[in-house]
Amino acid sequence: MTSIELLAEPIERIEPPSLEVFRRRYLQANRPVVLAGGVRHWKAASTWSMDYLKTAIGDTVVPVEVSSTGRFPADVTQLGFRDMSVGEYIDSAILKRPAGERFYLSQTSIPDVFPRLMDDIELPPYLQTRRSPRLNLWFGSAGTQTQLHYDDSHNLFAQLHGRKQFLLFAPNDSGRLYRYPLKHWYAHFSQIDTARPDFARFPRFEDATPIQCTLEPGDALFLPAFWWHQPRCVDTSISVSIWWSPQWTSYWHYRQFHWQLGNFALGALHHLRTAGKAGAASSSDGDGGDGGG
Repeated sequence: MTSIELLAEPIERIEPPSLEVFRRRYLQANRPVVLAGGVRHWKAASTWSMDYLKTAIGDTVVPVEVSSTGRFPADVTQLGFRDMSVGEYIDSAILKRPAGERFYLSQTSIPDVFPRLMDDIELPPYLQTRRSPRLNLWFGSAGTQTQLHYDDSHNLFAQLHGRKQFLLFAPNDSGRLYRYPLKHWYAHFSQIDTARPDFARFPRFEDATPIQCTLEPGDALFLPAFWWHQPRCVDTSISVSIWWSPQWTSYWHYRQFHWQLGNFALGALHHLRTAGKAGAASSSDGDGGDGGG
């Protein structure tokens, strides 16, 4: 456990509440909460062992993230992936725990890639959306860590096998967390190594307020949109994230949404400039051809 985690206050932990209480106290208040035993009744909570997954989806080939450190992404300048069958992943990345490269089966759509597993999952009653939620599988060995970042969707994160620890920061700490520049692929990630923060380089981080929790098998974490989070597998961990979009009117209140509008504007400007140069070159080529005929 890092010094930052030692300073972090625990996230509220409650028994699964009624729909009305969840929406009023947590969803509308943009407030994270751990639902103790919230998905314990899922079939997945009692059946998703290594043997079960090898039997059910072991032949499915998927891209898995690659890292030499166990931190993902390993390199924010490029994505590192390797195709593996799930059976090969379990044998080589989970059971054998190689000393060199580390692997992470992350953010893989269950309906699209592992439809066989959908029968093991139950959608909770708390989702407030007209669109189908996005269900993704996360499967990593002990020590696997995703670097500090935020998402623009609400997330009900279901822990099904092993334990997973979360370090969180509220959206109003965004100015203290030193995201990458807007034009960067990982603009929603922090540049800070929370285990060894460089306060000389990132001085405002000292004023950020962390909170944390450890999910036990069968627990679920409600992680509101735009909350910064850094998940780490305490044990071999299997989880499902259920993402759904906040109501559109709530987006404007988040600083990160303003950043994303800026990122979109930069992308649109770049596209217009590129298209303009291509059009000018095409026009020039056309004039030359007509004149030469």
